Amino acid sequence: IIEESVAGVRKPYFLHVGTIKERKNILTAVKAFSLFREGGKNDFNLVIVGKVNPESPYVKKLFELVEELGLKDSVIFTGHITDGQMSNIYHHARALLFPSLLEGFGFPVLEAMNCGLPVITSDRGSLAEISHGAAILVDPLNAGELAAAMKKIIEDQELRMNLVVKGRGRAEQFSWTKTARELEQLIFRDSIIG
Repeated sequence: IIEESVAGVRKPYFLHVGTIKERKNILTAVKAFSLFREGGKNDFNLVIVGKVNPESPYVKKLFELVEELGLKDSVIFTGHITDGQMSNIYHHARALLFPSLLEGFGFPVLEAMNCGLPVITSDRGSLAEISHGAAILVDPLNAGELAAAMKKIIEDQELRMNLVVKGRGRAEQFSWTKTARELEQLIFRDSIIG
């Protein structure tokens, strides 16, 4: 199941990026992907990028689910990849699936948006706040809702382009240049006041 080479990634595909832990809710993403494929989209794959610990009970459960759903040839675990490979993976995916249950911030959402990749993410916590109208928000525990969002993002080109434009605009609001400029203004302001 683990694909050591990014060359093994086949298009078209949905993407999940992050550590493979329970809070990332990848089990629901796999269930949603299975439902999406039942709708006749058998040529799609799901690429999961992140360090894989085969001894982890959650990873074992995830592998078992992939086998049980008959997705062994369609769900690709890349393991850790380089930044250059990551950029390539983002630029060729159809959408980022990020139905995390708990995130401190959620960098993959902004990375995807910066690369012009539409995002489907959780309607909870920081992810809803970060995406701020530039992503499709779903109940992260509802595989059917996630599958419907996947179908919609593939079939509705106007929605897709709208999310790309809004996503790039949102990602720009979190750029390092903007952060540095705001920090510089704070330092300058404090030096005048102090």
